[in-house]
Amino acid sequence: MDDLSIRVDPSHPREYIYTDKASAHLAGESVGENSRSYHGFYIAMHEVVDRWSLRLEDGTIIGPETIIEAEVTPDKMMRTHRLPSGEIITEKVELFDGQNGFRVLYEGVPAGSFSVLPSVDMRFLWKVSKPEYEVRWKNGTLLVCRQDALNKPEDPSHPSWLAITVPGANQFTADGQYNETFYPKSQARKAMEKASPYSPGAITGRIPARLSSGRVEIVFAADVSALKAENRVHRLQAEAFDLSLSRSNRLEGLIEDNQILTGIGRDDLALAWARISLDNLIMNQRGPGIYAGFYWFTTYWGRDTFITLPGACISNGDFSLAQTLLRSFAEFQNQDPASDRQGRLPNFVTVDQVQYASIDGTWWFVRALDDLWKQSADDEFASEMAPVVFRAVAGARKNAVDENLFLIHGDGETWMDAG
Repeated sequence: MDDLSIRVDPSHPREYIYTDKASAHLAGESVGENSRSYHGFYIAMHEVVDRWSLRLEDGTIIGPETIIEAEVTPDKMMRTHRLPSGEIITEKVELFDGQNGFRVLYEGVPAGSFSVLPSVDMRFLWKVSKPEYEVRWKNGTLLVCRQDALNKPEDPSHPSWLAITVPGANQFTADGQYNETFYPKSQARKAMEKASPYSPGAITGRIPARLSSGRVEIVFAADVSALKAENRVHRLQAEAFDLSLSRSNRLEGLIEDNQILTGIGRDDLALAWARISLDNLIMNQRGPGIYAGFYWFTTYWGRDTFITLPGACISNGDFSLAQTLLRSFAEFQNQDPASDRQGRLPNFVTVDQVQYASIDGTWWFVRALDDLWKQSADDEFASEMAPVVFRAVAGARKNAVDENLFLIHGDGETWMDAG
C-alpha cells in the first residue's frame, strides 16, 4: 500500500473517492473544502454525511483550511494539519467494507477540551432539499434522521438513521443551523451548485491535562432505525482495527493478483491504481454490478457495464464475476410480449427501478458474452445465456428493425440517451 502512496498539497488539490464494495462511498477533496455538492458520504445515491471538523479548546478549527498535506493510499487517507502554534495534528480517514460506516482518527490533539462538529445533508443525489431533522443524544451517541423519514417503513437499501460516536466524549450541545454552501466545481457545471448542509451540534470531550496530546476517534454509521444505527456504530468502533485490516488485505491481494510489470516504475504504479479505481466501481448495491461512474451515476447501467466488463473481469481471468454480472442483468430481461421493448436488457438497475431505454445496450451484452466465451471456453455458461440472446434477437426483429434489419429507435434510446 505504501508504494502506491500519492502525496497531495494545496498547490495541486485532488479529489478522492473510496467505495465500500456494497452501496456506500466517501468522496471529497483530499486537501481543501468540498468543491462539489456531490462530495460526502453516500449510500445508494443518497447523501448522509456532508463533512466534519474538530474544534480545539482555544477555538481553533481543525478542518480543510488547516490541511498542509494529504497522503492517499488505496485503503486510507492521512491528512496533516498545522496549528497556528506550529504543532501538527494528523487525521486518518478510512471507509469500512460493506458496513455503511467510516472512521476518522485524529492524533496529536492538544490537551484540553475538544468538540467534534459534524455536518449532515440527507438528500437524494440529484435533489437539493432542506429537510427538518430529528436529533437525539443517547448514551454518548448522536443520532440524526430526517423528520419526514421517521414513520416510513424500514428500508435496508436506504438506511435513514445516522449514528455518530466519539469515545470519551460525554456532552452534546445542539446547534441546529443550516449552512448555505456554494460549490465551485458544481457551479462550473451549472448543476447542483448550492446545498444547505445542517449542523446538528457539537460533541464535546476532553484530553486530560496529564497528557501532552491525545487522540480523538469519530465513527459514523447508518442503519434503518435509531437503535440499529446506535448498535452498528458501537460495533464498528469496537471492530475498527479488524475491519481496517480486512480492507487493506483485500486491496493488497487485488494488487498482487493483477500486477502488471512494464519495467517502468511510474507506469506500474499507474496500472495498479487503474485496477484499484476500477475495483472501486464493482459494487453490490442490488446484487453485484459495475457503477457507470462517479459522481452522477452511482448505479448500474447496462451499456456501461457491458462495455467495461472485458477490462474489469475478463482480461484478468475473473470469469466467475463476469458470469455473475451478465447473469444479474439477464435476470431482468424484458420478456413482456406486449412491450415494444421486449427482449431488451436493462438500461439501468437501481434499488428502486429497472429501466429499458437503450437500443444498443443489449448488443453490448451479446458482445461481452461472446468475449467471455472465447476467453473462458465455458460452453455451459454460453448455453445458459443463449436463450437470452435468442429472445433479444426475436424482440428486436419484432419491434426495433427496419426492412433491412437495421436497428431503429425512439428518442432517449441512443448511446447518449438523447432526445
